[in-house]
Amino acid sequence: MDLILVVDESTRMDMHERSVISFLTSLVSEMSISDTQTHVSLGLFRTMGHEQFDLDAHMSIESLTAAISHIRFHGGYGDIEAGISYAVNDAMTHAAGDRPDVPNVVVIITADGDRNFGGHLFALEHEIHLKSDNVILIELGHVSIDHLATDNGHELRLQWIDEDTVDDVLDLICPY
Repeated sequence: MDLILVVDESTRMDMHERSVISFLTSLVSEMSISDTQTHVSLGLFRTMGHEQFDLDAHMSIESLTAAISHIRFHGGYGDIEAGISYAVNDAMTHAAGDRPDVPNVVVIITADGDRNFGGHLFALEHEIHLKSDNVILIELGHVSIDHLATDNGHELRLQWIDEDTVDDVLDLICPY
């Protein structure tokens, strides 16, 4: 599996930074990370998305968890479209190490706004579902973003991320 982690680093996420870093570390620690098994990329977003590391950057759990431990949020205004754009146009590309014969799983963590698409998917949201049939959305606080996750079961609306969140996300990834 190619696991694409997309994390909101806006000011709204300040209070969640430590728990998100802990969650990401715990999540990837449950996976077989190697050149032939799971590859992980991570991007942060505010008004623009930016990669922290590509899918082919870390081929051991030690290297991957060390990279995650150095992540820092920078605050500012958040824009979920920037996160989706990062996943579609940067992370899930051949140049970023995407393997065309391996399923992509996308996990988006955000506290960015309250948007209801009313059944209408914009171009990037449509594109993310073309590139991944497993999009997991973790919404923190009072966020509500309809139609971005694969289905309602892949949308976790939480006040806080905790260890139960790791199990919930692993259950959604499990088919891969």
